[in-house]
Amino acid sequence: MKEKIKNSELYLDSVLGKKSGFSTSKDYFDDVEEHFFIALAENAIPKKDAFSTPTSYFNNLEDSILDSLKSEKKNIKVISLKQKFYKIIPAAIAASIALFISINYFNKENIETRFDNLAETDIETWFLENSSSITSEDIATFVSVDNMNMNDFAYTNIDNDLIEDYIIYNDNTTLLNEIN
Repeated sequence: MKEKIKNSELYLDSVLGKKSGFSTSKDYFDDVEEHFFIALAENAIPKKDAFSTPTSYFNNLEDSILDSLKSEKKNIKVISLKQKFYKIIPAAIAASIALFISINYFNKENIETRFDNLAETDIETWFLENSSSITSEDIATFVSVDNMNMNDFAYTNIDNDLIEDYIIYNDNTTLLNEIN
């Protein structure tokens, strides 16, 4: 770079003929912090109490607060819902009795439960969903053995080879557990 740059500090000092615009004493910055904190401490600590409370202020404070609360009591109008509730009760009772009578009067058809109009798939679906709570004793109470035929249980024809494969490949203990 050029040795004489017009905006450099040394060049400006040489042109103006002075070293610096400000001057301080030799140990000014060493002692300024101490002088600052000493002056701050002297001004911060008050010579006498700025605030004072009356002699029996805290003894009477609670009483004065309670007196101010008592004097602020306002007369508030209260609307009683009890009277309106008592007026509505007879109308509600009359409406419920009328509803009960009309439901029983207009719904006199004897509806018998018939399983003829249920689809077989609906019955199977219900049985599969609720089979965890139904035991074999429950089924035995509703199904009579006298009217049963072996053809009633033959929904599909199972091949003998499939039965043999099932017995061969499955553990025998599971079959014994199924029998019990």
